[in-house]
Amino acid sequence: MDQGFRIYDRCRGEDCLKPKGIQWARLRLRGQDAIPESCLADRAKDGGCPPEATDEAYVDVFNTHLQATGPLLCNDGVDASAFLLELCAGNALIPPGLCESLSPIAKGLASSCNVVSDEEVRQSQLEQLREFVASVVDEGSDQPAILGGDYNIDGRTLTIAEEEYAGMLDDVLGRDLETTDDLISTAPEAFSWDIDHSDLAREEPQYDWERCGHGTSHGTELQIGQNPFADGSFPSALDPDCPAWECDVAGDEAHERLDYLFVRPPAAREDGDPPGYFLARTLDAAPLWLPLWPTDAPDGDRSHLCAQAATEEEGIPSDFPRISDHRPIVTELEFLTLRHPGRFHPAWNHTVRSRVTSVTLTNEPDCFLDLCGPRDPFVEFEGWATDAGTGLPVPSPGIRALASCDNRDAGSLVAADNECMDPWFLTQRAPAGAYTQHSVTWRLFDSDTGFDDEIVTIDGTYHPRLQVNWDTSMFEVYADGEVPETARYEAGLRTSDPLRWCSSIQSPSFCVETSLEEQR
Repeated sequence: MDQGFRIYDRCRGEDCLKPKGIQWARLRLRGQDAIPESCLADRAKDGGCPPEATDEAYVDVFNTHLQATGPLLCNDGVDASAFLLELCAGNALIPPGLCESLSPIAKGLASSCNVVSDEEVRQSQLEQLREFVASVVDEGSDQPAILGGDYNIDGRTLTIAEEEYAGMLDDVLGRDLETTDDLISTAPEAFSWDIDHSDLAREEPQYDWERCGHGTSHGTELQIGQNPFADGSFPSALDPDCPAWECDVAGDEAHERLDYLFVRPPAAREDGDPPGYFLARTLDAAPLWLPLWPTDAPDGDRSHLCAQAATEEEGIPSDFPRISDHRPIVTELEFLTLRHPGRFHPAWNHTVRSRVTSVTLTNEPDCFLDLCGPRDPFVEFEGWATDAGTGLPVPSPGIRALASCDNRDAGSLVAADNECMDPWFLTQRAPAGAYTQHSVTWRLFDSDTGFDDEIVTIDGTYHPRLQVNWDTSMFEVYADGEVPETARYEAGLRTSDPLRWCSSIQSPSFCVETSLEEQR
């Protein structure tokens, strides 16, 4: 559906020679009732083509690679120019003479090693990741997201790099708790299908993440189903009572967990209802987090999961080639729908229906010193559309004064309890492609003998105006008279929920609900 990327601003050592950053893809997910491709091609509405769930059924996927720890170029005594030439040696993709010309750059990279630490670079990159995710995922998004990649932060246990791990969780989840608590479920351990932890590795409790954990890096010696060292000893970072899992290997670097898969849940809804979509476990009993070994050996041979090298010198058969120094993290998730997705499609005909749901008039006098008696509120609509061909406004259907709710002493009126508010709505037709936007304004009055008093609900003389922007697929609410850049509220048309907003947070005010309906 969409995609993008961002290159990180900061780096250290030879990492500055790599364009590390963030990749993003928005993946449309379709169920069995997905609309056929032929229907999408001609936007047909007949011939048995079903309505398609709109761009609402999707998941955002992010991938990143953060600053490595201990870049070789930053080691004491390293000759930067010689180091760069060694990196270039034998690389047929690098033109002859290029590395020699880059020698001054290598020296500059080496001199910057003492300016910033690896941890500080990663912190800066995580802040950029957080900003990028926030720019892509709507603040009130009803869809989950997945973030993965090589974060170069050791999470083998929750205490090895506790502070940096906690900061990573905050930036991934868009929060500021500064703890290693990653619970995203409102009812942890209550349901077998629910995902409790954002860090999917922690959904596998057998690894005891407080004390033992499980790594995602390769090691220097192959040990299948045995203790990491032949004599039964363990690296100092691990408890000697930790079990040895299949494919655990020797060497300190083998015990690092640098690669992650995170689930970022949908935003909490203001009305307290559950989100429309979320990710859950599949119905089978497969592990939710599985760190396999990266080889392209035959699938039927389980020994390839632990093969570690592709050279005969190291004693590993050449038919078990290793293709990475990190294990790939494998998961299988289910995208669940808790409500019917919206049916907005820019090439289909719709109606736009706006209705007043409540009015608040607390402490609002009725004309001068309440001499006119109880309040008699009514609403006046004015609707129009912008013609796609000429760009001129077209009344739709023009000004419409609605029946008043007479003799209302109560400070608040709710449509569900007051039949007099039933006509307080406006319906506009939106033929596909005919208009670039539809707009409607509301004005609240108190009906009196002689002159009707307008009740101002926004500071100054502005009136609330809602605009359905078909070009950008957005609801936009303005104080009429202000420039578009000062929109008070925005929401995407992809949601099937009606847009609800109020002209003010204090009396006097009124609240409006606007919905899109597909014309069949």
